Amino acid sequence: MKNKNRHIAKMFISLLVLQLIVYFSTCYIKNSYVYAATGYTIKGYIKPDFNFTDTKLLSDFKIQIIEAGKITLSDSSGYFEINNIPPRPEGYSILISKTNYLSRSILNIKLDTDIVIGSASEPIEMWVGDIPRNGVQDNCINILDFTEVGKYFNTVIGDEAYNANCDVNLDGAINMLDISIMNKHFN
Repeated sequence: MKNKNRHIAKMFISLLVLQLIVYFSTCYIKNSYVYAATGYTIKGYIKPDFNFTDTKLLSDFKIQIIEAGKITLSDSSGYFEINNIPPRPEGYSILISKTNYLSRSILNIKLDTDIVIGSASEPIEMWVGDIPRNGVQDNCINILDFTEVGKYFNTVIGDEAYNANCDVNLDGAINMLDISIMNKHFN
């Protein structure tokens, strides 16, 4: 009888532990929203704010959820997705950046469900023209950026002086088209 009671007690404890594991690993309810243990998802699309033909311009935008310490890059269609973001009452800050582009912050993102910021038909637009000088961007499109492009003006891929950072539309030539694209958001 002692062994039987011990066996029943072990089974009861095992079932209780299993029930607790299932409960805490699936979800909990907070503020009438269900939050999966894996967290919420932020996803969307990003694109440069000028007309272009090279789809490489859509990729490699860096998207950071600052407070969660999560980072991803956009793909060749401009799509990004960050999963497993826990709820945070204060909300989150999103920072979007890429070489040659002004950084963009989206503040106070409250997560109580998965969200989409920028769709395929209406992506988040990024402004090009913040050209790095000595590897550093100043987060402003100003005369210093135009001066940097001027150093490499009228060069093409293959020229010794060609600088890909100054070819803002990636058409293989640094020319007036690059200047006119940058000029759209001067100062």
